[in-house]
Amino acid sequence: MIGGAPLLDTAELSQITGIVPATLAAWRVRGRGPSFVRLGRRYVRYRRDDVQSWLDAHVVVPSGERDDQKSQQV
Repeated sequence: MIGGAPLLDTAELSQITGIVPATLAAWRVRGRGPSFVRLGRRYVRYRRDDVQSWLDAHVVVPSGERDDQKSQQV
């Protein structure tokens, strides 16, 4: 879980994820990326819980680990 203030601006989200601000902006236009809050016309913020949920939804389990989990369940 990521900690700190409840809202992140684009630069802060970029620092956390390593995704450049221009990509985050493009994703907003295309309806991709984490959910965001628009405050007026100019201000975009991301709720930490939304970012964490988005990150959790994009976890990829390597296929070798999935195979190991299946064999342990049998």
